[in-house]
Amino acid sequence: MEKETREFLIPVRVTFSEKNKIKSRAERTGKSISEFLRNAALGCQIKEKPDNKLFVELIKEMRDIERALRNLGREAHILGFIDEPMLERERKKWSEFIIETKKRFL
Repeated sequence: MEKETREFLIPVRVTFSEKNKIKSRAERTGKSISEFLRNAALGCQIKEKPDNKLFVELIKEMRDIERALRNLGREAHILGFIDEPMLERERKKWSEFIIETKKRFL
């Protein structure tokens, strides 16, 4: 598939502070200023990239919680306190939440 050539330039006047805000938002989305403005003008959904180190840490914490739920469920089932299949359904919901979080933010 050939890349479309951009032939036209649309000059836009902005203030110094607007330029800095636009540049900052473009950087947070991982896009060039041109690409950011094009997407914004065309009504595309613009997502900021999460801080990668923080995001990885949050996903790790969510996985640790999932693992703890699984272990607690086994112990509770052995002691007769809980229905293990019900807990497994809840753990699966948590796992699906983690997957959806990754899809939404990455």
